[in-house]
Amino acid sequence: MRTLVSTLAAELITIGLLATDCTRATPPPSPPVVLVDDAGGEPSCASACVRLQLLGCPEGSPSRSGVSCQAVCESASTVQRLPLACVEAARTIEAVRRCNGVRCIP
Repeated sequence: MRTLVSTLAAELITIGLLATDCTRATPPPSPPVVLVDDAGGEPSCASACVRLQLLGCPEGSPSRSGVSCQAVCESASTVQRLPLACVEAARTIEAVRRCNGVRCIP
């Protein structure tokens, strides 16, 4: 009798674990990132910030005060010309560092 109860308990635990494992939802895949330059448009702060984020550059993250990369970029672009096309075209950290003023020190 004791063996039967132990066996049933083990089977119920196994069934419970299998049922729990089957109900785990898998997250949907992330949509691909489309940069403006890939679509043939003008360089923009939004797509330059996405490129910086993809490369892991801190310039792509919000500032210490929480201001987004795009907001900082748009504000700075009213004062000086930014190398947006260069940043968008960069595919490596080394390439983005060759853009005037981008340090990208992760």
